[in-house]
Amino acid sequence: MKKHLLILSLTLLLCGTAAFAQDVPFFDLGLKLGANGTSFSQLPEDGYDFSKESMKIGITGGLWARINVPATGLHIQPELVYAQYAAAFKDKTSDGRATQKIQAIDFGLLVGYRVGLGPLGARLQVGPVLTTPLSRELEIEDPNFPTFSIDIEKQSLWSLQFGLGADISRLSLDLRYQLGLTEQQFTPTDSQATFSPDKPYKQSSIVFTLGIKLL
Repeated sequence: MKKHLLILSLTLLLCGTAAFAQDVPFFDLGLKLGANGTSFSQLPEDGYDFSKESMKIGITGGLWARINVPATGLHIQPELVYAQYAAAFKDKTSDGRATQKIQAIDFGLLVGYRVGLGPLGARLQVGPVLTTPLSRELEIEDPNFPTFSIDIEKQSLWSLQFGLGADISRLSLDLRYQLGLTEQQFTPTDSQATFSPDKPYKQSSIVFTLGIKLL
């Protein structure tokens, strides 16, 4: 219930910003769509000998608003997007593979600096992202994979996102790195497992999006 209220509140905030933006020249509002490539930036160390697999691709898309500070090049950019994250890893002992899949709502609040002239410009942006999972699962791709599961609690995840962007008239291109900050945990389901759930893991993503300014 709390997460649904959070998502509703953020949606209303962006809708209110959209209404306000129609009358204020230094506000922009737009849509964006793109893809992310996700992998584990940190894996558990005890018990099982895990290794990273190649990046898994997911989709992302949603709303963005930009509040420009006149005559400075600075701006604040809140974003509300739907995102799919999938990260794969391998157990070297059994050669088994597994993929963690998350469907989530992301709320980002970035601070940026833009240089350019008129409709052409380049941006540098950085800021926190709060990921609220809608669903989360561990997909086992090999029966030899060790017996454990992810925490079924849909905990919120924090990330730091930073990257470069380009504006061409009403279009915008963005390439960012999303560094995972929240530690997550696996839970062994085998009573004989030597894996310690106290050793957490993190995942990070590279995100590419194409956006269009509506207002």
